[in-house]
Amino acid sequence: MRKIALLVLLLLIVSGCSAKVANRDEDKAIDVGNKFLKALMNDNYDMAYADFVSDRLKTNVKADDFASTFKANAERRGRITKAVFDSYQPIPDHKAYQLYYNVNHATAGDVMYHLVLEDDGTSGYRVIFVDIGNQMQYPPNTQASGVERIKKDRHIEVTPD
Repeated sequence: MRKIALLVLLLLIVSGCSAKVANRDEDKAIDVGNKFLKALMNDNYDMAYADFVSDRLKTNVKADDFASTFKANAERRGRITKAVFDSYQPIPDHKAYQLYYNVNHATAGDVMYHLVLEDDGTSGYRVIFVDIGNQMQYPPNTQASGVERIKKDRHIEVTPD
């Protein structure tokens, strides 16, 4: 009887741990989004491209074009001084998330960054889409997806090195 109780307890612990890991996919996506933005803040465009951009996006956007786009963005808006994670939105039927950040540029002030990250099945979450625009441009799109944007219960801020 004691062995059965220990076995049941062990199964509960193991299943509880695996459930927590399975529910943390958004944390992995957010971590990659944070690292991607940090690389941009530090003008490390080659690393942002090589380490965090999906192969699918790389087929359409070459490394030089990627770097020149973000350099031009920094020249127009000023350097990124910080990024504050705002919310995420799971994409139904895909292992992907839309991430929203309030990004502060030295000249332009706060600008909303919208990143879409997808789990590529081998390397984890990678950026497949980047859109930079006005905060009012991104209302919660629950009509299209049926999923509301979700806030995290902690403050997540990314700053340059």
